[in-house]
Amino acid sequence: MPPKFGAKKPEAAKPAAAAKPEAAASEKLKGKKIIFIVGGPGCGKGTQCDKIVQKYGYTHLSTGDLLRDEVKSGSARGKKLTEIMEQGKLVPMETVLELLKDAMIARADKSNGYLIDGYPREVKQGTAFESTIRECNTVLYFECAAKTMTERLLGRAKTSGRADDNEATIKKRLDTFYSATEPVVKFYEDKKKLRRINAERDVEAIFADVVAALDPAAAKLKDKKVIFIVGGPGCGKGTQCDKIVQKYGYTHLSTGDLLRDEVNSGSERGQKLTNIMVQGKLVPMETVLELVKDAMVARADKSNGFLIDGYPREVRQGTEFESKIRECDKVLYFECAAQTMTERLLGRAKTSGRADDNEETIKKRLDTFYSATEPVVQFYQDKGKLCRINAERSVDAIFADVVSALGAPPVSAATKLKGKKIIFVVGGPGCGKGTQCDKIVQKYGYTHLSTGDLLRDEVKSGSARGKKLTEIMEQGKLVPMETVLELLKDAMVARADKSNGYLIDGYPREVKQGTEFESTIRECDTVLYFECAAKTMTERLLGRAKTSGRADDNEATIKKRLDTFYTATEPLVKYYGDKKKLNRINAERTVDVIFQDVVKALGAPPASPGQEKLQGKRVIFVVGGPGCGKGTQCDKIVAKYGYTHLSTGDLLRDEVKSGSARGKKLTEIMEQGKLVPMETVLELLKDAMIARADKSKGFLIDGYPREIRQGTEFESNIRPCDIVLYFECSAQTMTERLLGRAKTSGRADDNEATIKKRLDTFYSVTEPLVAHYEKQGKLRRINAQREVTAIFADVVAAITAMEAAPAKAPWGWMHEGLPDIGNAQGSTIHVPRPTPTEPTASTFVINVLKDLSTRTMATQHWSKTRASTLEEIDVETYRSKRRWRSLLHSQRQEQVDEPLYQKIDVNSLLGDCQPDAETQDCFIKLVPRIIAFLESSLPFDVTKVLVGGSYGYDTLVKSRNDVDLYVFSKELPKAGHVMWLPSAMKAVEALIRDCNKGQIPECTDFNTTKYFVRFTCQGIEFTVYLTHDWESERAGGYTRLYDESMRQRNSENRRMYSWAAARRQRQFILDQEEDVRDVIKVVKHWRNGVDWADSSRRPSSYLLSLLVVKAYQNAQVIKGVNIRPPPIDEEGFFMRDPDPVVPENPLEFPTMAETLSAFIALVKDLDRAMTRLSWNKFYEPPSFRIEHMTTLPVVQDPANPAINVAEFLGTWASFHTETMLWAQKLGL
Repeated sequence: MPPKFGAKKPEAAKPAAAAKPEAAASEKLKGKKIIFIVGGPGCGKGTQCDKIVQKYGYTHLSTGDLLRDEVKSGSARGKKLTEIMEQGKLVPMETVLELLKDAMIARADKSNGYLIDGYPREVKQGTAFESTIRECNTVLYFECAAKTMTERLLGRAKTSGRADDNEATIKKRLDTFYSATEPVVKFYEDKKKLRRINAERDVEAIFADVVAALDPAAAKLKDKKVIFIVGGPGCGKGTQCDKIVQKYGYTHLSTGDLLRDEVNSGSERGQKLTNIMVQGKLVPMETVLELVKDAMVARADKSNGFLIDGYPREVRQGTEFESKIRECDKVLYFECAAQTMTERLLGRAKTSGRADDNEETIKKRLDTFYSATEPVVQFYQDKGKLCRINAERSVDAIFADVVSALGAPPVSAATKLKGKKIIFVVGGPGCGKGTQCDKIVQKYGYTHLSTGDLLRDEVKSGSARGKKLTEIMEQGKLVPMETVLELLKDAMVARADKSNGYLIDGYPREVKQGTEFESTIRECDTVLYFECAAKTMTERLLGRAKTSGRADDNEATIKKRLDTFYTATEPLVKYYGDKKKLNRINAERTVDVIFQDVVKALGAPPASPGQEKLQGKRVIFVVGGPGCGKGTQCDKIVAKYGYTHLSTGDLLRDEVKSGSARGKKLTEIMEQGKLVPMETVLELLKDAMIARADKSKGFLIDGYPREIRQGTEFESNIRPCDIVLYFECSAQTMTERLLGRAKTSGRADDNEATIKKRLDTFYSVTEPLVAHYEKQGKLRRINAQREVTAIFADVVAAITAMEAAPAKAPWGWMHEGLPDIGNAQGSTIHVPRPTPTEPTASTFVINVLKDLSTRTMATQHWSKTRASTLEEIDVETYRSKRRWRSLLHSQRQEQVDEPLYQKIDVNSLLGDCQPDAETQDCFIKLVPRIIAFLESSLPFDVTKVLVGGSYGYDTLVKSRNDVDLYVFSKELPKAGHVMWLPSAMKAVEALIRDCNKGQIPECTDFNTTKYFVRFTCQGIEFTVYLTHDWESERAGGYTRLYDESMRQRNSENRRMYSWAAARRQRQFILDQEEDVRDVIKVVKHWRNGVDWADSSRRPSSYLLSLLVVKAYQNAQVIKGVNIRPPPIDEEGFFMRDPDPVVPENPLEFPTMAETLSAFIALVKDLDRAMTRLSWNKFYEPPSFRIEHMTTLPVVQDPANPAINVAEFLGTWASFHTETMLWAQKLGL
């Protein structure tokens, strides 16, 4: 029937796709990441965008590029844009958004996401984008100082030819950027979408932060092990995976299981997988990787690593996994013959009921496996990651190889901290919590951790994290809470084996810090809150101010600190009070009364199983050299007193013989030539003492401790010793006894040369230990030169006194173990051991004192050396110092904005350094007088006084008039410096002060340390050092100096041997080209002009000189100068005089500018703490091991290769910073 005219026509049905084009666009962009990129011009965001595109497959879109491309296209929209621009108008925001949207949709099929660069520039643009297109996922803000961006853009200007790359235009652009960007940054920061990236570093360091921001999953998997498991069906890899999971705590992931689980879940992805499988298609690799990644991230918090089973099956799968998730650590390939796998699968078929467990199907599966696997195996073998496991053996034999391939299983932080007590310590400044923490540590064996100390230690360590912290602090920012928690966690885990628990002092300061700690590390057990009235704390702090010298110990500052404390603490106290964890301690009382309440709150201290048996048992340390007769005396003590005699050597040997697990481990350590860890020795001692406690009155610990740390560890982990019996015997007597024993003992080490070495080692190690226990009043000296009965009579007297009451420390000894003279009670000189054939520490001190007693000297110049005390610095003080240093750093940076000179003027630099003629004349006249005075006045025979320092090295500069005088004598002891050198230095000071014969002018400004005497005379600064004259000995003196230096276990002792080679040090510098010494002058003049925070940060002249020499050599290599190395001498040990340098072109020696550039580059590398510098002037570097030089970097002394000159610099951070600032001034 035809329609009637005028009737309403039915509407034509519209296609669904055409109904809502926005919906179609939204669908295409679904699942795509959108990242806004914000950063000023020159911040480096373009470089980072290129790296993001390469790694993640994102599309980089710049609104500027889109506008230019549209104009060039000649489209209607392009023509409209041209018209707008020609009229000088801004392009409408709607048009820009339209361009962005079209570009994103056009690239949607080939892109994983979008980097929107340079957009938004204001908040309105961002909200319009997100309402019109889609919300962004993240905003990356590349932060960079205006100064840095300016420098980069000006550097680019040299090649870019861009008209806007000039200083005036750049300043305007940056001003515009900052004013526009701040609201955008704040807007997205409030939305928790902003990620700040420090763009002042190198490209890779910046990109590492970018990856962490874009892919939190990658950060979660960062430290997790990833193991690919490869093996044919029936090879037994499933069984091995189960054993690995059990032993290592890894998670076993099978791609087949993950796919089945996803399908069964009924999720959207599961339904999509079902459709793919129903159609008989292969699941896309991207989907499999997505499943694996999600599974790994979900299990990351509870797993030590992952076993990826049955994947990869081809090389491409492996490379895709490693590019999108993480590189694997190892590939375990379970090799098994086809026949064996077939037999196993057919055997399984009898019970499995699987349709594919028949011979024909098995053959096909194996053929497929071999053809697919061979390229994978070869690929990972070439990468050095493949571990082949013979899977034809028993399960346990196979697993033994697996363990060998994977190494020792990791121990998680949660496992290590299990059972450890965690105590938060809260209290205001001056409440006395520090004192209480010390008492808790002593009684409970807990570890006291202060976040302030941890931050300072990390900064000093020079680690990557330490450098990052320094950078944060110098910018005046607060250290992120995540970093503080990471430091705390690492410190707790590192000390877990030796600690019963932890006192977390000064943390948390707010509730959020507490909850983060407990979610990241572990819940605390108790909170100790030391309550103290503001008035009391103020009085205590003001009382401390009288001696502390701390700037913040004044009433106004104290009030502010207390107000801050109360404001922050009240919510914290309430929070833990509600959780029933708070213990309020009244801190207004005496220390002991307060501690009684602390003990009530904490309960009984933990004890090792059986350790209570040691209560009331006496512990005596027995010390004495080989041949002193202490073994005989121990036998007599055992017989008379019923004590047990324990020797660490015997315990170790018995444990090895026992064949126990610990014994096998000890055997392994010894076979590798390593030292048995102190913890193991203590464990053996503790076990032996507990085992014998029921039948013993006490213990004689023989041959232990050998150093102070061993003693303190014993006393903190087992129990304090009661006394130390020190059997004193001269080296000559012990040598005679041992040689007498040799006639019947048959021991290979009972010969004169070996005995001498053993005695030298004993004396050098024992002297600090003896001084330590003498200060504590526990040392009992026994003269072991007499017959056995007479010695034992003294032993009995010492033990009887010990059992009656603890003996007091002997009067009349300084804390270094040196005699005090001129005291009203009279002085007592105690001889540590009878005089051996050559001078020792003790005999030298006595001789000096006797000589001084014959002179008319005022005893006032002798006084006890003050013991150094470690100042407690609370966090507020630390922050104020940090802010001051940050301000200082920014001021210095501002000073560098105007380079002093772009081109180095050699004449100008040298002219600035040179001292005037009058000063040089003063040196020439005065130095010989001082030398003559020392040679004639010192109470020992002086073989030579060597002139060193700037004057002696011919590197004198006008900014510092200094000369070092090295006094050499054969009568000075070779070892035991800690016992004699401080006393001798005071004697030298007294001699110079009391000189009234007109031999030298008046000397002032004395500074005497245990290493040297420093004083000023007629405007020249003199430093006097004393050392044994090794060179005057028979041939091989320097070899023995090296051997003695190598025996020293710490830098303080090694330092005392460093100037013994002063002759060679001086010769090494004087042998350098005059050009080199000119550069040394320039560098030292710069060093003298720097305001160093303290002397430990100031590099020594000798260190600077060595660095300049190496820099000059580096510059020679760069210029192609041919340097012929000197030959080794006949003995193959020290070098003869080197051959002269033969340059290919004598005119091409490095200039000062080139040498300074090389010096600055060297210092920059040294800051990375990886450089090892050595020379072959007097020795062949490969002949001298540097493994003992654990402090990096290493600058091996060319005069004594046992010495690392670099380790005497307290911190490299200041040196590096100041050098880099100087480099900017020089325009390098």
